[in-house]
Amino acid sequence: MCDAQADKTNGSNTSSSAAFINAVSPAGTIISYGKGNSYGHPHAAVVSRLQKVGSKIYSTAEAGNIVVTTNGKTHSVSVKPWSGVVTPAPTPTPQPKPEPAPQPKPDLGLTVIPGAPTSFQNCTAMKKYYPKGVKNGHPAYATKHDRDKDGWACD
Repeated sequence: MCDAQADKTNGSNTSSSAAFINAVSPAGTIISYGKGNSYGHPHAAVVSRLQKVGSKIYSTAEAGNIVVTTNGKTHSVSVKPWSGVVTPAPTPTPQPKPEPAPQPKPDLGLTVIPGAPTSFQNCTAMKKYYPKGVKNGHPAYATKHDRDKDGWACD
């Protein structure tokens, strides 16, 4: 078995706590993450913890495949250690706020429903098409349906 300890992480701020890193004190750490990932990996705090214990850091985002070879006493790594410079996560481009949907204009009793009849026998029949009634000037307005003489039929 090799004397050196090793650690593998994705660089998440919760993947390698200070207590774990201090207990293991890894000689080398492979951080496996994609460059420019939306999670911001590796987090600067994790990199700082690893640097404090003197761990050599290897980054798959920088080096690609990393091969560690050991004979049980020593080990070698196929790539050079990472510089430890954390590239900040890309800032999402702000999206414009959608235009608010136009608010329907209040029905002033003059809106004509296409295909609706223009005369009705009674208010019950009219309210199937015009639940709030119609105003004087609407094609379906009839004085016989304006019982209170306020200019609205079947209101």
